[in-house]
Amino acid sequence: DKQIDMELDLVDNVGTIVGFAEDLHHNLWVAGARGKIFKCDRPLLVCTVEIDLSRTTPALRISTLTIDPNNRIWVGTESRGAYLLDVAGSISKHFINLEENNAVLTDNSIRRIFVDRKERIWLGTDKGISIYDEIGEFAKFNSTNSELADETILGVLEDTNNNFWIGSYFGLHVGRESPFESFNEKSGLVKTGTTSFSEGSSGEIWVGTYKGLYKINPRTDNLSSVDINTPPKEIEDRRIMSLEQTGGKLWLGYKSRGVDSVRPPTNKVAETPLDPLAVIPSIPASDLEPYNKSHLLVSTFGNGIYLINTENDSVENIANDSADIGPLSSNKIFTSFQTTSGEVLLGTIRGLSVYSPEANKVSILEPHDAESAFISTVQVLSITEDLLGNVWFGTQNAGLILWAHNERKAGRNIFKRIKTLPDLPSSTVYAMETADD
Repeated sequence: DKQIDMELDLVDNVGTIVGFAEDLHHNLWVAGARGKIFKCDRPLLVCTVEIDLSRTTPALRISTLTIDPNNRIWVGTESRGAYLLDVAGSISKHFINLEENNAVLTDNSIRRIFVDRKERIWLGTDKGISIYDEIGEFAKFNSTNSELADETILGVLEDTNNNFWIGSYFGLHVGRESPFESFNEKSGLVKTGTTSFSEGSSGEIWVGTYKGLYKINPRTDNLSSVDINTPPKEIEDRRIMSLEQTGGKLWLGYKSRGVDSVRPPTNKVAETPLDPLAVIPSIPASDLEPYNKSHLLVSTFGNGIYLINTENDSVENIANDSADIGPLSSNKIFTSFQTTSGEVLLGTIRGLSVYSPEANKVSILEPHDAESAFISTVQVLSITEDLLGNVWFGTQNAGLILWAHNERKAGRNIFKRIKTLPDLPSSTVYAMETADD
């Protein structure tokens, strides 16, 4: 329950947190997308920058981090291969393809790093798998020398029977070693994005995919699709992005449809009891972690927000009254977005609201001056934050709106219309994403 205080540049410069790992001395290592790796010493959890890969490669983006049984730190990047570091922060090796005819990796884009029971390092890339063995050599597997249906690797699991489960954009593969045959049996063939795995206490394999949840019986290889109570097909989203087991339940995090929980060994999903009349257009639940204090925020179009305690399944609803007057600018929320500083911004049919997890409080984001008063009249459809900490709002018929980082940091709600964008054909902005550069 202790809040971890890091150096000030964590919020401003570290970017998205992409990985956590614990070393043999029980220190916590935290990787930020922009190249900084923090070490948090126990028991006080004082965190300082131990490694800064961006000093040598300014454009470097970290994608994942893990620590092997020899207390070595493995760092995967989006385009610069993998780094092997010691806990003192020194770079031992840098694995990168500099020449196509002398490649050590299947690709320089690393999506997953996994350590198997033989202490081999599996690097899942955009073009297959590279396995680093105990003598320091790589074995490479892709669609040309194995049965991988797709080379973009999203997940890896080794079960208690030493089977390796490989998830890719277009399928599920399993085998003790390559060729990693595609999982195929009479119940069906999994041919969809396979992102996450979890092994149950009875040895069952839970598989999260873009088309829902599957359970595999290891004794019979029988695959069954778990019955999930879903909305009508036309608004259904079954893309499962994360699986976590905690409190005797398996939690499912969807790309945009929220959170379900399964109580093994049954296949029936017990959905968290939200108001059945609520339409749920936007839910920031693409990842799940079993925190001691874990809440999910669910925004709705008409019923305000729901705060779900994932430990006890309790649900708290924060909403305006029947006249749509209260702590929110409106109960009709188009989108929600959590900034790097922690607050959740809510875009509604009448401007903006903000939820503070620390204070557990919702408030209307009131404009600082008369020139920013227009924000209370626009419909905010999309929100993103760029790498400099500026927040951008996409609106209905009002184009783009900027909330500059220096104004946010000073506590001033000053909003600026972006009037001239030659490449933006419409004044309505439905969706935005921040690019890596």
